[in-house]
Amino acid sequence: MTTTVAYHIDDEPLLVLPASTRRAPIECATQMSYAFSDLILPAAVPFQKEVATEGSLWSGESGSYRALYAADSLHLARNSTIIEWCHADIELKGDEGYWSLGRVLAHKTIKVDACAGSCR
Repeated sequence: MTTTVAYHIDDEPLLVLPASTRRAPIECATQMSYAFSDLILPAAVPFQKEVATEGSLWSGESGSYRALYAADSLHLARNSTIIEWCHADIELKGDEGYWSLGRVLAHKTIKVDACAGSCR
């Protein structure tokens, strides 16, 4: 069970996930979310809000995301879509069929499968 803390960013509620959370709850799809640990997002879910983590982040296969941030590594799963931007402080990996309509950034390394980012 996650706890919503009364934090706001620009008057929008922020769902804060404790370090014990590993799998993101479905509420993350409709609320800005910040995790203190590695985070795995569910498959085939459209995320309307930004998701950020202090650890590594794994997107769900066939999911769509407004924006993703990982302080460590970010893994874009097969057939996932980025609408605005995604950023990893260390490494970003894109699986086959991921698609980005916006910026894809990493401070150190970006690795993509052979036709990632342009296969659709």
